[in-house]
Amino acid sequence: VYTKRVFSRAIDISQHKFFNFLIFGGAPAGGEDLSGNRVFFLRAGSDQDYFEVQVPLNFTGWKKVRIDQADRNKDSVMDEWKVDTAGTVVVSSGNPSLQQVGQLTAGVFSRLAPTITSGQVFLNEIHVAEPVTRVGTASKIQADFEALGWGTFGFKHRAVDRNFQTPTSGVANQDHIEDASYLNLTRLAWFP
Repeated sequence: VYTKRVFSRAIDISQHKFFNFLIFGGAPAGGEDLSGNRVFFLRAGSDQDYFEVQVPLNFTGWKKVRIDQADRNKDSVMDEWKVDTAGTVVVSSGNPSLQQVGQLTAGVFSRLAPTITSGQVFLNEIHVAEPVTRVGTASKIQADFEALGWGTFGFKHRAVDRNFQTPTSGVANQDHIEDASYLNLTRLAWFP
């Protein structure tokens, strides 16, 4: 049994260190099955490319699940899920990206033949935590000169690395270097 939320525009959850949610593992009607054979799963991505966390329902009440979002290639963009809670497992399929999460799918499955066909599970407070801090640099130098009676000349150098961001700048994830220079001769009137 599962349900899903499809986003009209994919969301980016890669800028945070943790992905968290609360789960309520209620006892099924007719007795408690705390064996862990029933498993709750939460999948982030698409139908083919996703990360999935599987939590055995061997508890009653609310439980916070905290997933570490790791950065494999040290580019300050989280690209992997890890979890260290006993019994909880992270699996992936295809080529998932935490920068393009198109849907969240949640559900319950049974590892063995289901003996109990009813119960309740609640999912709440899905959120990311601890934003990734990026340290970037930007530099600019510009000089303009005038040779009286002859003309003007100058240059400009601007460098912005991939981690430099302002509240209004777009994230290009690329280093950018811009060099420009000019020379204007005014003494020789017949020059265009």
